[in-house]
Amino acid sequence: MPISAECPGCGVKVKAPDQLVGKTAKCPKCGEAIQVGGGDAAATIAVACDCGKRFRAKAALAGKRVKCPACGNPLTIPDGKPSYRPLPPWARRLPRSWRRRSRRRTPD
Repeated sequence: MPISAECPGCGVKVKAPDQLVGKTAKCPKCGEAIQVGGGDAAATIAVACDCGKRFRAKAALAGKRVKCPACGNPLTIPDGKPSYRPLPPWARRLPRSWRRRSRRRTPD
């Protein structure tokens, strides 16, 4: 059964034969090296640069600054934690005055 892999360079999904599990293959679209199966997907972090380049970085680089492989601009690898502070439960409820009221029109 073919194994699917995603190219870190262009994001295209490729199906590879079982014989290539744990090996690297060349992307048919952009030529970048693809790790076929056997690789730990949780050990990588998806990163997108402002120039449009998408790639995956090792989890060990979380929070560190690296250069984009396409444009060379420095960017920080996200650490996987949300960049916002979630609202407390009491703040999730809207005040009664903010709730939408049904405005039924009475027939004239």
